[in-house]
Formats: sequence, C-alpha cells, structure tokens
Amino acid sequence: MRHIFFISLAAVFLSSCMGNNMNMNKTGDSLNITLEQAVKTQVLPDWFFNPSPGRSIGSIGMSRNMSIGANPEDYARKYAVAGILNYYNIRVSDDNKAYKNLIKGDKITGNIGGVAINIPHILKTKDYIIAHAIHMEGISVKYNSDKFISPPKCSPSWICSPASGEYGGAIGVSYRAVSPQRQYEIAIKNGLLLLKYSYGIEVEGEEEFRRIKTGTGSIKIKRNNISASMVGDKESIKVYVKALRYDGETLYLWLVSPDLPVLEAGEKDWISGRTFIGAVGSCRKTSLLSDQINKASYKAVIELAKNKKVDINVEELTRQTSYSSFFDQLITSGVNTRVFPVLKGFYLDKYEKVHVWLVPKQSK
Repeated sequence: MRHIFFISLAAVFLSSCMGNNMNMNKTGDSLNITLEQAVKTQVLPDWFFNPSPGRSIGSIGMSRNMSIGANPEDYARKYAVAGILNYYNIRVSDDNKAYKNLIKGDKITGNIGGVAINIPHILKTKDYIIAHAIHMEGISVKYNSDKFISPPKCSPSWICSPASGEYGGAIGVSYRAVSPQRQYEIAIKNGLLLLKYSYGIEVEGEEEFRRIKTGTGSIKIKRNNISASMVGDKESIKVYVKALRYDGETLYLWLVSPDLPVLEAGEKDWISGRTFIGAVGSCRKTSLLSDQINKASYKAVIELAKNKKVDINVEELTRQTSYSSFFDQLITSGVNTRVFPVLKGFYLDKYEKVHVWLVPKQSK
C-alpha cells in the first residue's frame, strides 16, 4: 500500500494511579517502576487505553529516559506530535515556533498547519517517558475507564467487529516482542495487512478436483493454481489508533479511519464459517502471526472471488465390466475477477487460530 498514514504511537504504557483530569506541568508525573513492570501489572492510565476519545485524534510518543544531546521528554513529545501530523499529512519545519514550543514543553497547546494540538499528559517510569498528544473536536474529552478484555466473548465488541458501531476499521494484534515499542509497531503492521485488500484484488486461475474410483478403492486429488495480486486503485488511507487492550502478553489495537465503511456488527457464528455474506478464511498457528493473518485473509479473498464468478467444467469417464469398474471425474473451476473486500470480522481464538471475515465492499 502506498502512502498509508497512521498514528505512529511510539508506544507505550503506564500507570493509572492518577485520575483522568491530571494537571500536567513540564516535568510531568512519575511512576516508580519500569515500563515492563507497568505492562505486566496493567497499571495503565485511561488515556493510554483510549488515546483518541470521542471524535478526537490522539497519539502517544515514547522515549527512553536517557538521551544524548536533548531532553528525553522532548523526544517523547516529538513522537506524539508526529503521529497527529502524519495523520493530517502536515509537514512542519523544526524552526516553526508553535512546534518548538510544544516539543520543548513551553506550551501544552499549539496550532500547527491549522490543526490545534494539545499535550495534556506526560508520564515517567524508571526507564521510559510517555507523552500523549491529541487533536480535539471541542474543549474537553472524557476518557473511557473500562479496561476489561475477553477475546472469547468479543469484549470489547471492536475486537471481533472493528468496522461496526460508528467507525470503520481493523484490528492490529501482536504477541510479546523484544520491547513494548516493537510490539506496538508490529500490531499496527498486522492491522494494515488486513486493510490492504480493500485496495482491490485481481484473482485468476484454476482449481481442479479429481476423483477416481475402482473396485479396489478410491483416490481424491485437489490442485489449486489460483493467484491473487493487488490492484492498488486506492492511493491513500488515513488510520489512527482509537483504543487498545492487553490480553496477557497479547496486544490488541483498534485502528479506525474515515476512509473505511461502517458495517453492521456480525454474529459470532461467522467464526465457524456459518455466514451467508462474504467469506471466512482461517489459519492455524504459525511461527509468525503476520503469516497467519496473511494466509487467513488470502483464503477469504479467494473464496470471495469464487462466490462472485466461477466457470465450472465437469468431465466424467465411466467403464464397467463383469470383473471390474472404473470411474474418473474431473471438476475444473476457473476464476478471473476483481474484488474489493472489506474486513467485517477478526477473531483470534484460544488455540491461537486466526479467523478473518471479508465481505464485498458494497455490502452493508
């Protein structure tokens, strides 16, 4: 995908011993544990779980608390502000006065490129500094304090239906990585894997199924020679992180975008493949979660294309004598079509098997 802009939260995690309406100063608030300890104990602030409350666009920036040549808080603010600037595709010079005031912490609010950006939260751990930047539609926002997660119960609902409610979106998920920041980046990357198919897919090739029966037994042979390639009609999509949750060491991100359609929430039966709209692809655990997502999505795309248009040819040969019988059936299905699928459902079950539900773009 070309020119995909997302809120690149340099990522991560902290405490919630504080309320939502913290009065921040230049040095911020502190937490006397490491970032890893904060993640393990789930001592995280509401604004971290919900960086973009309401209609706002939020971003988190993270920096180690030791740096050379600059204040580490400046880096955290810079990364947080960069997420919002990237979303709105705003380029700014380091000499821009409003930008410099925000990065240095001299001001908590600044107007850059016509976008008002506020940095209401900064939090320190023993090893990291986290800054929260936000562009608000209105004077104030209310952060959701609900941090509960149960993927088997699809709670919160966006974990299984990311394009339902008021937002079109996708799910970014990642297992434990070498660092919290790396885990966050991988989750975003995996979320974008689910979105890339909305650009359009060209599907073509043949699938053969052969069945041979004789008096002594039977043989079944299946051959798949179907390929899918990106069309790339859509040039850009703006995505930001609406919310996130941890299930143990697994991170879930809710990526939303005004460029994606909003769909009705799906019933849970789709996970087992029982659906009359679109197609479901599944993939068992592999060494990389990104491979699972790709394979499950690919299977769903192929089925979606086959549901749209398939040319079927059947050839049969039967021979029977007093002493033997022979039956040979060859079914060839050919497909050559273009589909624009939209993610309707995503599910990672307790066996770490990935399920992806795609529907045609025009479906609601």
